[in-house]
Amino acid sequence: MLRNNFGLTKEGQIIIDILLSRQELANIIGTTSEQATFFLSEFKKEGIITFTEDKKIQILKLEKLISISNMYSSGYHRNKREQQ
Repeated sequence: MLRNNFGLTKEGQIIIDILLSRQELANIIGTTSEQATFFLSEFKKEGIITFTEDKKIQILKLEKLISISNMYSSGYHRNKREQQ
């Protein structure tokens, strides 16, 4: 959704050309601001995203991000949690 509405391609990578607070991002993806912050941090550590100098999200590995999104939307994370 963000990529389709606000994504700009620059040097082969996508920049989400809108500034969002953690709470605004959490509202869009349907989670808490704490969970959104956790995901952003994990994605950055894994090299999936980074942040531009002006604090916009830059997607470095779109296919990986889509794959993770598909896992979560299919309920994979809930099933893994229930197994533990």
